[in-house]
Amino acid sequence: MTELYRVLISGRTVSGRPLAEISDQVGAAFKLQGDQLAQMLCGRPVTVVKSATGAVAEQWLVRLRSLDLEAIKQALNPVAPVAPAVPAAPANATAESLPPVAVATVAEVVCPKCGEAQPKRTLCRQCGLDMPRYEQAQQQAAEEAQAERLATPQTRSYGPIQGPRVAADIDGASLVGIGFDGRLGRLDYLASGFIATAIWLAGVLLAVSTGQLFIAGLGIFIGLVYAVRCLALRLHDAGHTGWLSLIAAVPIIGVLMTLALFFIPGSRDDNDYGAPPHTGGSKRLLISLVVVGLMFATAFKQMTRSPENVLKFTQVLAVGADRMAPPNDEDDEDEGSTMPPVTRYAASNQVDLYVMPGCGSCDQMHGWLRANGIQPAVYNVDGDPQAAARLYEILGGGAQHIMLPVLQVNGKVLPGNPGIGLVHNHLRPAS
Repeated sequence: MTELYRVLISGRTVSGRPLAEISDQVGAAFKLQGDQLAQMLCGRPVTVVKSATGAVAEQWLVRLRSLDLEAIKQALNPVAPVAPAVPAAPANATAESLPPVAVATVAEVVCPKCGEAQPKRTLCRQCGLDMPRYEQAQQQAAEEAQAERLATPQTRSYGPIQGPRVAADIDGASLVGIGFDGRLGRLDYLASGFIATAIWLAGVLLAVSTGQLFIAGLGIFIGLVYAVRCLALRLHDAGHTGWLSLIAAVPIIGVLMTLALFFIPGSRDDNDYGAPPHTGGSKRLLISLVVVGLMFATAFKQMTRSPENVLKFTQVLAVGADRMAPPNDEDDEDEGSTMPPVTRYAASNQVDLYVMPGCGSCDQMHGWLRANGIQPAVYNVDGDPQAAARLYEILGGGAQHIMLPVLQVNGKVLPGNPGIGLVHNHLRPAS
């Protein structure tokens, strides 16, 4: 008696690809389309050949597997009920000679553990597994794992220095802050330039108002550190390390790099330095423009109150004491070469200043005195003979060459363009 077999496909591909990727190939091979093709590739076990000899069944297996379909053959069991699927193939028919098959699904299951295809039942006839409970336990474990992944933030390594950090913590960078983590967009980068300007300008205004020179230096330092921070964050957005911000200290090249970052777009998606920058940069840019505009308006108002304030601003911006003092043609080695701190002087100081037109040192000394609240009596020795005679008299009358300006501070004669420090030592401070 010839042993007969049936041929089934398990509902999976040999390579593990989705069934949808081979549907066109299978439909062309079996001349199936529409609902028939959908039934054959439904993802469940399907009987393709109801009854065939062993040789024909093997031919069908080869053909089905060549189409990337996972196929098996089963010996027919007269007792086992099998739902009609396709017309029975003649026992001596070959896979090539068979007409197009009409595919029908049968109530069968495949054991998830051993892979045995069998009529629908609870316990696997091959390994004895309780298949419904096993599948339920597997599904529950997958749902619990997915819930755990959603509840736990994923970690990434952002930045070459700090190491792994939580991605949710690197959601862009704040325009106002002290950290060097995250990314900064082009609009925020432009706004940071205005904010840095406002910081050092605020320091200058406070230094002028209080007379404390170090405040200007502190404001400039803070503005510089802030600018370097924003430069590093902008480099992060472009996918580069923040250490490249040190190039800003290189003449010309640093300026070109700083300007180029206004135009270089950042990464659209997450990169090694964090998530894309915050949106709304145009609003922050507008706010920074308003702030720096108000700072400049305040500075202009103070400067235009009097010419003395203009000189004060110049002195404070210079920061260095040697640049605040008027030029001195002689290199004094006494107390006159030392620049005093910004000080308020008493209004009772008596100062006579002897000058001549075209003398730059005279004009600068006159400006320094007025900027510090002192109104000297100015004598033009070039156009006033009496002033010239008085100058010769206070110098002892024997001077052959007189260097201007000459000051008489509270009765003390300071000849030969004295230094600011020397003048300061003879002025009485305000009580």
